[in-house]
Amino acid sequence: MKNLLPAMSAFRNAVHAEKTGKNSHFKSNYFTIEDVLSALKSSEKFGLSWYQNFDDEHIITTVIHLESGESLASRIYVGNNFQTTQQWGGAVTYKRRVSLITLFGLTEPDEDGNAEIGAASPPLDAPGRGFSPSEPRPPIKDLKEKLKAVNTMKDLNKLYKKYFSDTEMSQTEKVLFTKRKDEINAISAQG
Repeated sequence: MKNLLPAMSAFRNAVHAEKTGKNSHFKSNYFTIEDVLSALKSSEKFGLSWYQNFDDEHIITTVIHLESGESLASRIYVGNNFQTTQQWGGAVTYKRRVSLITLFGLTEPDEDGNAEIGAASPPLDAPGRGFSPSEPRPPIKDLKEKLKAVNTMKDLNKLYKKYFSDTEMSQTEKVLFTKRKDEINAISAQG
């Protein structure tokens, strides 16, 4: 790893990605797969290449140092508990994105100038900053049950942050969250 790790470190220090994905429901931004792939186009300038492949229900992401052949791989579980092909495809895209972001250490540019003045960046869970979900997203049937148990907007937001804070929701998930939000608002308006 004497060649791979310094090359990856140089890449991390030089390359940043923009979060162009918009989650209008929760007013947050996230890295799209296109954002990630665009940032990784310059990996060869650092002597790096990468590929992703499936192994059963997992995605394997491998980074290779082109000159030495040294490699580093990560494995992330996708699963097969999906009701539609679109749900499976969404999970694959999400897991590909997470694997690449994590393995390459992609970050956003320092737009507020904290790096220039030596100030610490705000914590990832500060308002306006994206952060990773604390748990994998539940299957739709489990999500429906979890949403039924939510009775306040505060709890709905907690549920969202727990499973979806930095990921694109499927259309079904969006519909379920929006429906529950509307139900909670209707109950609040009556009381």
